[in-house]
Formats: sequence, C-alpha cells, structure tokens
Amino acid sequence: MSEEFKTWPEVIENNLGLPDIEFSIVAGLYSMQKELHKLLSHKIQSELSVIQLEVLNRINEKGFCTSSELATVLRVSKANITGVTRRMEEKGFIKKKPDPKDFRSNILTITKKGEKKINDTLPHFIDAMTKDLKEMPPREKEIINKYLINLFYTLSHRNED
Repeated sequence: MSEEFKTWPEVIENNLGLPDIEFSIVAGLYSMQKELHKLLSHKIQSELSVIQLEVLNRINEKGFCTSSELATVLRVSKANITGVTRRMEEKGFIKKKPDPKDFRSNILTITKKGEKKINDTLPHFIDAMTKDLKEMPPREKEIINKYLINLFYTLSHRNED
C-alpha cells in the first residue's frame, strides 16, 4: 500500500483488488491496531509511549534481553528499537551494559524506576484494554477469543520469507 489509510472504511474502499474477505480482515486488524494504540496512549497518560511500555514490560518479564531480541519479538526494526531504548535509558527506566558474549550487542535490564513505572502503569493499561469488552455478551467474547487465538497462531507460526 503506497498511501496510508486512517479508517477501516477508507481501507475497504481502496482494497486494491484483493479478495474481499481477506482484505476486510486485514483492514479490520489494521484499524483495530490503530484504535488500540490511540486508546492506550490516551488512557495510560504516561511519559512513555506504547512501544516503550511494551519494551519495559518485556524486559521486566524476562529479566534482561538484547535490542535484537526486542526487535524480533515486537516486530520492529533494530534501528527503531535502538532509538526507543536510548530514550528509555536517558529517562532512567533501563540500563544497558555490554554483552560479554557479543561485543556488538548490549544487555538491557530494568531499573527500579522502570519497575515502578510498569507496576504503576500496568493496571491502567489492562483497564483500558478490558473496559469495553466487559459489556459484550460472554458468548461473543468466547467466539472472538477463539478466532483471535487461531489467527495469532497462524500468523506467528508462518514461515518468514
């Protein structure tokens, strides 16, 4: 896609000749991702961006990791992760130290300030994600969950070209 579409209807109107159902799914996922990002950015009102919170959460869960691991897991470029982690280190949320196994790489760890930030922010993050879902009928949530799990499995287990 050469131009960026802002809403699902705009994407659907410009489906570029792809099969309707597949394109509708892709367009829906794209729109949902943008809406979730906006919702989270607004709700958590943090000094950290959504990607920085994802990085912080990943390091917190794992204990430590490298920029390359983060780029792979979060599916962003290494250059993007380098900038994100540099800003996080400047703010005092993470520390970088040379990887003794690979002099070209750094080990990223979370600081006390980072732990506090993730512990303070996570409840707001979860609340923002679940608030609207609470009003959906349980059966609809079960169906959506089932298909999201299947879709996630399909996407995460495909061969990378």
